[in-house]
Amino acid sequence: MRTEAGSPEAIDPDTADRVFRTNTHFGMEVTADFIEHKTILNVVYDVIRSLVESNIAERNYALPVTEDVYRGYQQYESGRRNRSTPAAPGEFQQLLLILAGQKPPFIRVVRTLDFTDQFRVLTYYAVASRQNKDVILGGYRDAVYHSVESIKKALPDMRRQMDALHAECETPEKFDLLTGRIDHILLKLIIRMDTKDRELLAHLDFINQECRHFILRSVLQQLHREKLVIALPAQRIRDTGVAPLDRTADRLYINDPERLQARLICLGKMFLSHHFSDYFPDSEIGA
Repeated sequence: MRTEAGSPEAIDPDTADRVFRTNTHFGMEVTADFIEHKTILNVVYDVIRSLVESNIAERNYALPVTEDVYRGYQQYESGRRNRSTPAAPGEFQQLLLILAGQKPPFIRVVRTLDFTDQFRVLTYYAVASRQNKDVILGGYRDAVYHSVESIKKALPDMRRQMDALHAECETPEKFDLLTGRIDHILLKLIIRMDTKDRELLAHLDFINQECRHFILRSVLQQLHREKLVIALPAQRIRDTGVAPLDRTADRLYINDPERLQARLICLGKMFLSHHFSDYFPDSEIGA
């Protein structure tokens, strides 16, 4: 759910409490898997809200990550008088997706890029709070900022990787076309899961749409403002009329014209090498 300004929102705490504690959904269209797991979802929601509000009370506005939430859930289960077997990490991940996949969502999944010697994705969770109305929006802003800064930090390594790659342009088996691609890095933020569960897939689709709207788009806008990326349009490929190619996305590279020119020269050499001689007649190669 979004405000008129397009800000991310989640169901307010009072409504969430009423939904969990009664059989009324107050106009919400909750899914069947939410109803099936309602009791344990209530526990997970309360753990996340407790962590968020505890941080706010301490003037620490960091959102909890998956490990924090799972640890809090395990502690809750171990302290119960009638203990049950805690959900395994994979099952717990599905519970988080169910909470985030409702409309409006009970929790927000906030994904951000992080870079040390390679890229990784950090996943945070936010809920609406009575104590701080901006906690969700602040979490998304932090994710956008940290993702942009991580890409900046990675640029020297990416340039070195491109230079090393271009030295191998006559050995196609060593040529990784994804090197230097910003769009490929940003797609790491999208959650993928091997499942045939239709409800879970619907939750994933909604969560990923929100990620594209609130994080990916904002990161790209900032990278363009700072002239850190360059787009290579793929419209001609899309216009070929070939079904698999009509969905080809534009390629986004680091904004380094000299290295992109080296990439094109390298590809030309590769196609003229003996590795591709079986695919082209001699007359075409020599033309």
